Amino acid sequence: MRILVLSTALVLSACGEMGGADTDAAGDLSAPAPTVSIDADIVFPASQETVDAMIVGEGLSAAYQDDGIVITGRTSERNSAGTTSGAAFVVDETQEAEVGGHTVTMKIVAKGPEGSQMLVAYSTNERGNSNWKQFELTPDFAEYSFDYDVKSVLRGRGDYLGVIPLNETVTIATAGLAIGEALPPEEPETEAPAPETEADAE
Repeated sequence: MRILVLSTALVLSACGEMGGADTDAAGDLSAPAPTVSIDADIVFPASQETVDAMIVGEGLSAAYQDDGIVITGRTSERNSAGTTSGAAFVVDETQEAEVGGHTVTMKIVAKGPEGSQMLVAYSTNERGNSNWKQFELTPDFAEYSFDYDVKSVLRGRGDYLGVIPLNETVTIATAGLAIGEALPPEEPETEAPAPETEADAE
């Protein structure tokens, strides 16, 4: 997983597993979002249209504000399969076909109170998911990313990029998917699997 701090353009390497401390922390989230441009083939800009298309898990809420998409709330669910239990950006069937069969870099430009954290997961909704990746947030916007090998589409149910704030608030300036190298050919499957459920989460 990678973190790009926008204010210094410094790339840091970080890798975390799910399960960090869930504590309250104060921070100034009032600063306006910078003009953000990320290197991605599919982009989810901060807009009301993007929020309206999101699927938001129980206990969470998502709203478009001046400085970005603000995801708030708490959830004890950690389902990274299906639509995820987070606030999820929807990768529609056309976009799903583009990313399927490739290594894809998931990118989110976000901020949160000092010491806060977020979980991010990519779900194919039928052929596996990335599991939750944990990131430490800062009061300034920074780019957070990780790679995931997205298997080829079978039936096409849409994919999902889910986000869970671990300290009640995360503000997202933009998110996107950068399509990388094609994966090696797969052995053909005789029958498409049913949609993933929580029990199927890796």
